[in-house]
Amino acid sequence: MQIERDHSKEFEKISEAYEKSGGDVSNLLSKDIVSIIVSGNQVIGRNTVEGVDIKADVKDNTVVLYLDI
Repeated sequence: MQIERDHSKEFEKISEAYEKSGGDVSNLLSKDIVSIIVSGNQVIGRNTVEGVDIKADVKDNTVVLYLDI
């Protein structure tokens, strides 16, 4: 998963909270798991695998996801 540079600190905070709640951050970064990280109304990272496409738009301050399998 590629995290945009201007969101790296935000991802760091999300990672800390995810780990505190019992999650394994490596799952968010795994290349064989489809994942998307949304903070507020912005997508700060996403990962897809072959056969899965994720697109995101922001409409009316809301993130709208389109998942094509």
